[in-house]
Amino acid sequence: MMNKMTLLFCACLFAFMLTSTAHAVDGYAGHYVSFAYDAEGKGNPVNNADGLPAKYVAHLQLYDDGTYEMLIFGALTMGKWHVMKTQQGNEFVGMSIRETVDKGLKDLYAPGDPAFMLVRHTTVDNAFKLIQVLADEVVYMEMRDGALDVDAVMDEIQKYLSGEE
Repeated sequence: MMNKMTLLFCACLFAFMLTSTAHAVDGYAGHYVSFAYDAEGKGNPVNNADGLPAKYVAHLQLYDDGTYEMLIFGALTMGKWHVMKTQQGNEFVGMSIRETVDKGLKDLYAPGDPAFMLVRHTTVDNAFKLIQVLADEVVYMEMRDGALDVDAVMDEIQKYLSGEE
């Protein structure tokens, strides 16, 4: 009886490990930082957004368990992500919102609705486009080492805005 219980436990643990690492295998889990912004989505990225340097526009952390945290224009947004494919077979990350402090995002998207897409840039290595589903703007991002530290990024933004940087 004990061997059957141990075997069942190991099988459940193995199944959980496969499920929880599925996102990591896709190669998307990690920390992303913005480096350019295109308010109109017409392919004309700039290095700032309304006077804010592009590096502060968005920080995104995709976790191995299929959840994410993102600071976008200083607003903390959290939800779920998963890899999707277009009809042509192109991969992208679809992200839905679970929680956000941004009233505008709350008004646009119900919890669970697709809100953002992260798409590999076709001509720039290690670059991605973060696209809001119901908006024209595009945030250009790159994957970085390390993990998102929300408090540290908020401190950096506050220092910039107060002129301390």
